[in-house]
Amino acid sequence: MMDVAKHVGVSHQTVSRVINNHPAVKDDTRQRVQAAMAEIGYRRNRSARALVTNRTFTIGALVANSHLYGPSTALMAIERSAHAQGYSVTVSAPETSTAKATASAISRLIDLGVDGIVAIAPTRSVLAATITAAADMPLVALTSGDVSGTDVSTIDIDQIEGARLAVRHLIGLGHQKIAFLAGPEDDFHAECRLEGWKQAMTAAGLDGPMISAGSWLPNDSYRLAKQFLSDDRSLTALFTANDHMALGALRAAHELGRSVPEMVSVVGFDDIPGASHFIPPLTTVRQQIGVIGAMAVDALVNRIGGGEPETRLIRPRLIERASTAAPPE
Repeated sequence: MMDVAKHVGVSHQTVSRVINNHPAVKDDTRQRVQAAMAEIGYRRNRSARALVTNRTFTIGALVANSHLYGPSTALMAIERSAHAQGYSVTVSAPETSTAKATASAISRLIDLGVDGIVAIAPTRSVLAATITAAADMPLVALTSGDVSGTDVSTIDIDQIEGARLAVRHLIGLGHQKIAFLAGPEDDFHAECRLEGWKQAMTAAGLDGPMISAGSWLPNDSYRLAKQFLSDDRSLTALFTANDHMALGALRAAHELGRSVPEMVSVVGFDDIPGASHFIPPLTTVRQQIGVIGAMAVDALVNRIGGGEPETRLIRPRLIERASTAAPPE
């Protein structure tokens, strides 16, 4: 730091203010200091900074169900946003989503001295265990679960509204018998998407079958969609709780000779990479998962700095493609 200060002709306090983004530095001075840091190859000593600030500038990330598209995508956004704000990220991804495994993962993060935790908490057991184990640690949860009575910040997509958008789209095309292929029963997102389907169907005075696949994976949805479509030839639309499940449903419809969208329409949820290349391209609900990952880091940095907890719910978008059309006459 002293070398940078000498090179620019300013005090070491000025260099320190630039490093820590202090507002009381003129723009031209800030630019000259940053240029000198790049020229000299200055790198901040994180250990020394931690001693001065009593912070490690490390964020802990708890990632339940890290093998799934949503959590893994959110984690990448968390890492990018944290690094942009001067934080490193320590990840803990427990093998199971039990309360015991979650509590152990949170304890490891705390033992490593993180300043706060972003937790991807899809189920009641994970959310409850995270809140208990984190204790007074600044915590932001990516969840649709209820955290009332706590000082936990939450960030999520409006899952109920996303499901309503999907079902309203099908109703608007003229479909009246719309089945829902639900996700795991203990998952907040699966519950919310089921609730959105129910609300949209009830508001339109319609009724339809629902069956839980028990997972987010295409193999289970394929088997159950094939049963659905075989048992009820009057079914003209199928809303699946995620895009991977829609993929299984598309295969089932193909094998049964129920062409999509001429005989049955299919809508997914997530807009995963490749959804536009399904056969046919999939109508789906787009979640801005990268956005909520970045917002979670912003909320956590705010909490670390003494800010108040907050709740943010982001509106999703319906992406219309070729897997939906008016029902057959």
